Amino acid sequence: MVLGCRLHAPSGFTFDSSAAVTILAVARPSVKWRRADLAMGAKLAERKEPAAKQFVRRQLGHWLEDTDLVAVRDKETLDKLPDGERQEWRRLWDDIAALPR
Repeated sequence: MVLGCRLHAPSGFTFDSSAAVTILAVARPSVKWRRADLAMGAKLAERKEPAAKQFVRRQLGHWLEDTDLVAVRDKETLDKLPDGERQEWRRLWDDIAALPR
């Protein structure tokens, strides 16, 4: 979502954390989409095949480092979000970090 906003921003637009908060306030479904991806990934990770767990960990673990998601991962920026939304994002990051290795 944030990447798309960067790609479609007008020339000269400065994309900072306050702009990200504004964009994310409009894009609240993003955490729900990621939560759905996490649920599907968790089911896949329950399989006994090591390759399935590796795949899920690699795909969802990427979110923990993706620079496009820093606006909803960075503590300073998260603190600017409404309480409920902030808690949803923090739970998402905690759940991804807790995926089986």
